[in-house]
Formats: sequence, structure tokens, C-alpha cells
Amino acid sequence: MVFVGEFGLINLIRKKFKPLRKGVLGIGDDSAILYKDNSNLLITTDALVDGVHFLSRKIDFIDLGYKSIAVNFSDIAAMGGYPLFVLLTIGISDKLSLNQIENFLKGIELIRKVYPFDIIGGDTVRSDTFFISITAIGKAYKKPILRSGAKAGDRIYVSGKIGDSGIALDIVHNKLKFKVLDRGYFLRRHYKPEPRIKLISYLLSKYVINSCIDISDGLIADLLHICEESKKGFNLKLDRLPVSLEKIKIDKNFSMEDFYEYAASCGEDYELIFTSPSVIDCEDVFKKTGVLVSLVGEITKSGYSVFYNSRRKDWKSLKKGFVHF
Repeated sequence: MVFVGEFGLINLIRKKFKPLRKGVLGIGDDSAILYKDNSNLLITTDALVDGVHFLSRKIDFIDLGYKSIAVNFSDIAAMGGYPLFVLLTIGISDKLSLNQIENFLKGIELIRKVYPFDIIGGDTVRSDTFFISITAIGKAYKKPILRSGAKAGDRIYVSGKIGDSGIALDIVHNKLKFKVLDRGYFLRRHYKPEPRIKLISYLLSKYVINSCIDISDGLIADLLHICEESKKGFNLKLDRLPVSLEKIKIDKNFSMEDFYEYAASCGEDYELIFTSPSVIDCEDVFKKTGVLVSLVGEITKSGYSVFYNSRRKDWKSLKKGFVHF
């Protein structure tokens, strides 16, 4: 498994199990698509494992319930859709208390008030390690947005702030290389991500969006996924990334350039990277949706280039993002 790697395994499965039926888009995007009868149904699944994605001894189980649904709805948003149904599977360990399970369900109730959906099934099993597996089903507002749709000349935009969740993770694990001025802000961003459903709905009503992905592995890593599927390249300007500079303190041991590179490789932001031929009025988008949108680069015919203050970075030395194995 170590030699195959996470994405090598995904590609192996993808090659061996190509869709047998028409009207199906399978592995390769944030969600699968069922095109039957023009329904454009979106189906996605995510697993969260204690000790890998969260620490049960440290996390508030209300936040865990909220996040477990939110990360799936983020995939639905990245495909240009909204959620309808959820299948919930939980592996319960002997270490869990009834109170923790009840709080977990309270978190799901909270997000259900924001994004109405029905839980239509799932499974419960005993497990030595506590885990959660969510399958979300949604519907595209229009035609689903694919990773493979990016075109040379498209502008690259990103929603929200980048790197916040990674900062929170380093706070939890005591690995920070700089000072933070508002720990609570970063922890909230990590534990309660907001799927950008309202944002994508508004963008689709005003602009052409050629491709989109949510940031789970890191901005650079996920932008690579778009370009690999689209067979294109990119120019990315690190110094244009929207980051929470006002909530950190940089010193001589960790430069501003280091911080931007760090933010670009942090996972679990669950913001959207999307490409468009349009000049998007970012100020108007913020007024209408409350979500920051920033222009950070351009899609090219080929090659990957990352710049900081107009200086090209060494591609091989850049950390790209998170991989499981």
C-alpha cells in the first residue's frame, strides 16, 4: 500500500472499474453523477476516523457531528449542487459514552437547520476504532461542474481564507511555527467548516464556472487535481492568497513567504477553488453571499508555476498538500 500511494490506489480502482452503464460519471470528481432522466443527482461519500481525521479525546462531539456532514456537503457544492439526503454509518467503540453519541447527533441537527436534508438510512456497527462514514446525495443547480472543465486562460478564484484549518490542526498538535492572536477563530474554522452552497448558487446565476473543487488536501494539491483532469497547467500567485494575516504574528524564524507557502499546502479548509473565463466582481459576490472570493492565478496550456512577489518558486521543493499514505 505504501508503494502505491493514496492517489495511485484511487487510479488503480478507477482503471479496473469503469462505469458499465450510460448516464454515470464515476471516480474523478468531488461527487459521482447520475444523469438519468436529466436528474443530475450528485452522490459523494467521506469517512472520518478517530486518530486520523479527529481526536475523540479533544473534539467537541457537537462539532464532530456538524463537520461530518459539512465536509460531504462541501463536495456537493463543488459540483454546483445542493444537498437532499444523507446516509449515516457509525462504527461505535467501547470507549464512547452515550452523552458523546447524543452530542454527535445534536451537531447533525444543527447543520440540518442550515441546510435541510433527510437522513434516509445507513448502518451502525461495533468497532475497535470509532469512525463515521457519510454518503450525501444532492442535485445540481444546473449542469454539474467538473474538475475536467478548466480551459487555458481561465482565471483561478478561491473562496474564503486559506490555511485557517491547518493552523488549527497545528494548534491542537502543538506544532505551530508562529504565534496566533486568536486561537478560537482558527479552531472554529477547523471544527465547523461552512460548505459554500449559497456561494456556488449565486456564482452559477451570474457567471460561467468551468471547473471547481473543494480544498480538502490543500490548495496546491487540489488545484493539481483540476489540472490533471483538465490536462492543463496553472500559474499561481502565492502572495494573492487570502490568508488571516491579522490573526497571526510572524517573526524572523518563519517569514511571510514561508507562511504563504504553508497556507497553500494546508488541508481541510473546505473552501472552493474554481476557474472561470469571467471577470468576477468579488466585491458584489461578498455583498450578496457574505463570502470572500479572490483571484489567485490563471489556467495555462501546460506546466505548473508558483510565484511569490513575481519570483518563481522551485516546484520540486514546494509542499503540495496532505496525502493519507
